[in-house]
Amino acid sequence: MKKSKSAFTLLEILVVVSLMAVLFAVVEFFYSGMVFSSGDVEKKAVCIENDLNLYSQLSRQLFSFFKPEGENFLLTKDRLAFYTLYPVFYSGGVRAVYIFKKKGNGKTEVIYQEFPYPDGKLDSNGTKEIVLGDFSNFGFQVLNRGNWTGNFEGNFTGIARLFVDGEKFLIAGNAK
Repeated sequence: MKKSKSAFTLLEILVVVSLMAVLFAVVEFFYSGMVFSSGDVEKKAVCIENDLNLYSQLSRQLFSFFKPEGENFLLTKDRLAFYTLYPVFYSGGVRAVYIFKKKGNGKTEVIYQEFPYPDGKLDSNGTKEIVLGDFSNFGFQVLNRGNWTGNFEGNFTGIARLFVDGEKFLIAGNAK
């Protein structure tokens, strides 16, 4: 009578287990790489979202820019202030102030402040504030007599550009 072989040998089981371990190691390696890559993509997406939010807010406020008598627009290396009909905190015409704080890590923290009415004090701080984010390669300039400048006081020319995180945005505001 013939005996049929129905069991696996120890060697066969060890070979199968070893192959499965190698297969799981390869799958885990690629999966963990994808997880880390998705974290980088998420960081980049948040950075781009912050850039676009800053650009959008500045564009809306500069399009609804107005100038009360004697006061209108102030831009220095660490501040942008003007009057707008597009408030964030209050209603009606407000003084919008953007403060640019250079940090030690090469980034610039942008803080938005708002004062509830045109008070004639473009060089002072607002009463409510929010931090809009930290940006690298930050800059804001206006076009004045055919030249870009980061220091300007007077009538807003209607054209500005914003540099954030290696991107350049052109803003065409409402010069009145």
